[in-house]
Amino acid sequence: IILVTGEVGVGKTTILRRYLQIAAPQQQASPRPQKTVHLYNPNVTFDQLLTTILEQLGAQPVSADQSEMLKQLHGLVQAEHSAGGTVVLVIDEAQCMPVQTLEGIRMLTNLETAHEKLIQIVLTGQPELEGLLERHEVRHIRERIAVRARILPLTDAESFGYIQHRLDQASREQVS
Repeated sequence: IILVTGEVGVGKTTILRRYLQIAAPQQQASPRPQKTVHLYNPNVTFDQLLTTILEQLGAQPVSADQSEMLKQLHGLVQAEHSAGGTVVLVIDEAQCMPVQTLEGIRMLTNLETAHEKLIQIVLTGQPELEGLLERHEVRHIRERIAVRARILPLTDAESFGYIQHRLDQASREQVS
């Protein structure tokens, strides 16, 4: 699991959207294609999360039963892995996720081969997410976080540079 946190307005969602915009064309041309499932509103039950993942991977759930959906998802990600691909689950605003759903994500981390995970998980959110992950009920998730990153606000100089860049971009778009 990769955890990215930062205060409101530092650009977490903007960075995610830009990554997805840049990565999509590269993924299609890559010898190891990546399928990305992006969840913008994580205030869902674990069953709803599984349904969303299956649908974004192009499959309709074969059952409303959680164990059946997990079995179906395991088959899909195993097939993707066998074909040389990767599945990435990106959850934005993860601090809004119910604790029970967050705990369910542990089951997704159990989808693996003998050597690697079949789903890569990226959680992004406000600093409250870090507090949520300190709860005893989700200690298994906390223990599986391999990378932690915190996005800090821009300095005055960085803000000026960013504004200048955006103005330059807007000027070029008007000339075109």
